[in-house]
Amino acid sequence: MKKIYFALLFALLSGLLSWNKANAECPPGWSEVEIIQPYIGDCRIRINYCYKCGVTGADPSNIKITFYGWENPQDPDCIGEIPFEIVWEAIRQSFYNLCRIPTCFEGKLRVVEEYPICQKIIRVSENLYFTTPCNLDVYCQFITEVCYNLATKQYESECIGFEIFGDPNRCLPVQPPLPPRRYESECYIANGCNCPE
Repeated sequence: MKKIYFALLFALLSGLLSWNKANAECPPGWSEVEIIQPYIGDCRIRINYCYKCGVTGADPSNIKITFYGWENPQDPDCIGEIPFEIVWEAIRQSFYNLCRIPTCFEGKLRVVEEYPICQKIIRVSENLYFTTPCNLDVYCQFITEVCYNLATKQYESECIGFEIFGDPNRCLPVQPPLPPRRYESECYIANGCNCPE
């Protein structure tokens, strides 16, 4: 009986992750990347984002986060919310390897970045729940300028502005209580809109 329960649980979670990924299509001319980011123990974070490499000037680069969630939510280390700063750092490192970042001597690359500010809680069982983005049309957009410093061998970035798009009132202002087993919560604002550190 336990094997059947776990097989059904695995199928449900796999289907949910596939559904989220399948509903996150990239704009024409953009590419999609999936990252599996190690977290704690055997727990891993799945991150999907769309991107477009640009050049300095009027054609910026773009990054749009389309999904992040536990890659293996059945692992006991994968409980609760995913630290957004880990998601963002994994995307930044991936993007820097995919697109040419100019040296600071050459100029700065303007990057327009977007991420969903709302998420929901999906509760699978008494002690197993996870969060996932929702209302992808309510998002934060911020603009950074980035370059590679040859002297320090480090990337330098500066946020030059941010703005919320969509209606954040479509999401609850605070995290709701955990839903009953096999249910999901309403969407709530989980990430503020500001320049990342």
